[in-house]
Amino acid sequence: MRWIYGALALALTLAAGIVATAKTRSVPPPPHIVVHDVDETAAWNETFTQVRYLAIQRDFAGLNAVEKTLRMKRARTPSGNWKLEAFFAGVDRDMRAEERTKGCNRGQHSFYSDWAKVDPKQPGPYIAEAYNLTAYAVCVRGFAPASQVPAEYMAIYVRAAQQAKALLEAHRAVAAVDPQYYAEMIDADMKLGVGPAEMQKLLKEAAAREPDYDPIYKSAIFYYLPEWYGQPGDVDRLGRFALAANAHAANAPADRGIYARLFWQYALLKEDCGCKALQAMDWEIGRQSMWDDLRSYPTDWNVGVFAKLACKVGDLDTAAQLMALLPNPQASWLHNAGFVACRQSVQARLG
Repeated sequence: MRWIYGALALALTLAAGIVATAKTRSVPPPPHIVVHDVDETAAWNETFTQVRYLAIQRDFAGLNAVEKTLRMKRARTPSGNWKLEAFFAGVDRDMRAEERTKGCNRGQHSFYSDWAKVDPKQPGPYIAEAYNLTAYAVCVRGFAPASQVPAEYMAIYVRAAQQAKALLEAHRAVAAVDPQYYAEMIDADMKLGVGPAEMQKLLKEAAAREPDYDPIYKSAIFYYLPEWYGQPGDVDRLGRFALAANAHAANAPADRGIYARLFWQYALLKEDCGCKALQAMDWEIGRQSMWDDLRSYPTDWNVGVFAKLACKVGDLDTAAQLMALLPNPQASWLHNAGFVACRQSVQARLG
């Protein structure tokens, strides 16, 4: 969830080609989906807050126990978000300033080494420190085009990414048992601009370890954006790769909803562009993947997210089908601007 904090509003820019496809090939919802009214934010914050407390108390044994439990149980929130994401976000929350104007400091430098001393064979401290380093790098660099970033900031950005990668490589034997290891390694490699062959090799290794750990692919999306190192169609190919990896997984149930989750992540990254960027992904695959995801995680949170995504690509029929599944259409969290605009568009279409 590192990149999905904040408002979930999506602009309702319609891509004509996608709209035409959506209208001519409407897919009915699968039967027998009973959607549950859950507090997804509270489920996420339960882990996040627990871990923050343990980190503040420097209860390293407690942190190791929580990480191991979440990893071994492959624990998720009711809507399917991995609790390991919340774990590492919670550890990092109080370790550093998050804005350049506040100093972008890395916080307590001894925290991670002290944690590792408690039990050097636990993956948590090494991954958490890499998470801290890459987040610090982003804080220093900001999100402006590289040509607009001062050279001294870019140097810090690259050095922090190099340190994160070196740390993960040095502790690979211990840390790679946790799939967040790969999400952080991909993030570091993206910041360093590794070649496509090296990134593809890392992705294959990550998918073999935990094919449905979507933070792996969320990290990779940034690499494959055309404004970074990707080519047109790369994001769609990444989604198809994730689907294929899940279809052939031997150690976990197939997650056919993973393409839809990546589609939503991509939509969030492109919500302010006012362009036809979502044509880069295949809505026919995305829509089917969305229903597959709802079979596994039938929550109102996911229904609301996917309804807004359907509106974003202009498929108001599917958005209407989704809204009809909501157990409490007046829930307070559905009053955000993105969902309200989506619902108004659907109502206008239905007359």
